[in-house]
Amino acid sequence: MRFNKFVLLLTCLLIAGCNNTNNTESTTTSNDSSTSFIENENVITEIIPNADLNKLNGYEGLTPSTGDVDILLIPIHFENINRTMDLSLIDKAFNSYEKDNNTTEFYSVKEYYGISSYGNLNLNFNITETYTASNPSNYYTSSYNNANYTYAAEEIMIEALRNLDNQIDFNDYDSNKDGYIDGIYMIYDQNVDYSYKYNLWWAWTCYFQNAESNQIDDYKFDNLKLQSYVFAGYDFLIEQDKKCETHTYIHETAHMFGIDDYYDYNTSQGSNKGGLAKADMMDGTIGDHNAFTKALLGWNTGKFITPKTSITVDLNAFSTNGDYLIIANEFDENKGILQEYFILEYYTISGLNEYDKMFTINGIRVLYIMADTKKNGTFKYNNSTTNIKLISQITTSNGNTYLTNTTDRSNDTLFIENESLTSAKFSDDSYLNYTFTVDALTDEKATITISKR
Repeated sequence: MRFNKFVLLLTCLLIAGCNNTNNTESTTTSNDSSTSFIENENVITEIIPNADLNKLNGYEGLTPSTGDVDILLIPIHFENINRTMDLSLIDKAFNSYEKDNNTTEFYSVKEYYGISSYGNLNLNFNITETYTASNPSNYYTSSYNNANYTYAAEEIMIEALRNLDNQIDFNDYDSNKDGYIDGIYMIYDQNVDYSYKYNLWWAWTCYFQNAESNQIDDYKFDNLKLQSYVFAGYDFLIEQDKKCETHTYIHETAHMFGIDDYYDYNTSQGSNKGGLAKADMMDGTIGDHNAFTKALLGWNTGKFITPKTSITVDLNAFSTNGDYLIIANEFDENKGILQEYFILEYYTISGLNEYDKMFTINGIRVLYIMADTKKNGTFKYNNSTTNIKLISQITTSNGNTYLTNTTDRSNDTLFIENESLTSAKFSDDSYLNYTFTVDALTDEKATITISKR
């Protein structure tokens, strides 16, 4: 969801996140998630992503994050709304690969995810003819209160899908053959409620609320069940007088895969220490995804380095191929990315970061990850309601100062040439056994020396 409406609209998205507040024991997976080699007596382990976002969210049938994936996009019209949505503009926003400065402010959703995934994901949004809902828009806000806004959207979705049933083979929308429609987008023409009175009229992602109805034939289409869907206003496409604005839809698409928000949407619970200070697509709705998110999505591999004394390594620009380094005292290779550690990625003002410029300099970004899981396989921590956050960014050289939920992103949070991380702590207050120094930065790569303390 958009970062300026945190609290109201996370009710649906965090169906999985609600389960993250009960801190129970972490479990170990048995996936073969790494391969190690020795270089000058230093152990370097390649970490192969081993995350299952369905399991981490406690669901089945979330939108696949790799391969060729077709998403059904249904424009929704309400009879009381006197305007026409431009379907060609919707197509540009979601599918166009031709950068046209006259019509496109940012990348299309398809193009963004093709670049962000390093070619591992090819989304195609198949846009249907506009469906006119059976009731005016005010019916849905009067019939459903704010707590049940998702059921209003699902009533509209079921209507639209039944209308399309004789025109579409829904089997074309199950790329991984898991028995679920890969994903559904609804773009509605009712004005977005920027006053935040009605939760329904915003942009949000949900996992099908009528879970028990997935077993009922009336809620299946070509025997496929429903799960990930987005309900978003057409206004986001043209807001702030932009010709074709796509950031909101890009953010929501990541939720379809099962990626959580990284902003603090409930400041009354948990700690305010940590987070990414709006410097991420899943926090500030800008720029690229970070290394942890991409690893969850299966787009890149990282290296865990265990220096015997010290090692100097080159780290390619993250936007180019997703390189990142993991440092930790103890690292369970079977758990892979689902444990506690630090990530080093080389942020550059290039690729998907060039337009938004989350930072205006190049530098090393240090992320602190607490990705332990509970007995049921879901995340133990999140960035809102737990005392420890899932993902945070270190801001100072001593490694003990983190962003807070009121901190804005700053160039000062990046490590530049000749700067060092001299110490960092884990959640149990033990110190990281390693330090690093940034030796050199170019547009293509960073050279870093990691040393044992």
